[in-house]
Amino acid sequence: MDRDTAVSVIANRLGRRSDPARLNIATEMIVAQERLENEMEEIPWFLISEKEETATTANDERVKLPDDFLKEVDDMFLWLYDATADDPEKELEKGFYDDIVNSERFTGSGAPKVYAIVGDYFRLRPIPDSNYTIKMIYAKRGTALTSNIENEWLKHASELLIAETGMIVAENVHNDKAYARFSRDKMAAKTALMKKMVARQMANQELFMGGGE
Repeated sequence: MDRDTAVSVIANRLGRRSDPARLNIATEMIVAQERLENEMEEIPWFLISEKEETATTANDERVKLPDDFLKEVDDMFLWLYDATADDPEKELEKGFYDDIVNSERFTGSGAPKVYAIVGDYFRLRPIPDSNYTIKMIYAKRGTALTSNIENEWLKHASELLIAETGMIVAENVHNDKAYARFSRDKMAAKTALMKKMVARQMANQELFMGGGE
């Protein structure tokens, strides 16, 4: 489903005479997506990145977070990548910044072994003495609906985004009946998404344990 189709669905559910442009539904959909991403405790599969690459800069502990970075994913870390090594991906430890900068284990410069997230940066210790390749998997923000596209939310959880947007718009125009409907729709859509997430997790566990053989 593309953005303009979702806007039409919301307008219809608000009332046949609703004017999507007047109600700024497309703009409110951007806000609704940000709300959903910020409130979610469990990250759905469609907001988990591929294994992305970045690079350190010699004599600089900082590596900029990706522009679409939302938060870290449980059990996913940073890896130091060295194509010449027998084991090319070495997992970096994670710690609190104050601890790692004051630890005698990570003084000086060299290949990074540990990191912390501070502000908009990964901060690495020891301080990189060269340009090292870093790989990462993280929770990302969905593509913003600034044009008529189908983004991750509209592809995999359109009813949830529609419901969240409808609640915002209904509240703006004081349509209590529509707000109540969209609230119910949101609860149902969240339940449906959680079921999909659990089913995927169970399938992965079965494959890992050999159930797919």
